[in-house]
Amino acid sequence: MWKHNRQNKLPEQLSSDDLRTLICHQANKRIVAQVAHMLELPMEKFMNNIEELGNTGSASAPLVLSQNINQLVKGDKVALMVFGGGYSCGCFIVEV
Repeated sequence: MWKHNRQNKLPEQLSSDDLRTLICHQANKRIVAQVAHMLELPMEKFMNNIEELGNTGSASAPLVLSQNINQLVKGDKVALMVFGGGYSCGCFIVEV
């Protein structure tokens, strides 16, 4: 997930500071903490629900987004990063 995100750079006009939050596939909290560390971002920048729902696979990213949509305002940019079986992965940015 980290390697994929680093290889697929943000558009030139967008930096990680422009992102309101990041939402990762949540296999466990240590993985999310490691991604935050490798991207040099504070954990506070990441939304999660792992304590509440556990490992929900790639569905965790849209679940977290839907559970926290009321904390976002129009124009916020959110990065979602997921991975699945067979080492498939994806990263995309949505604007609320």
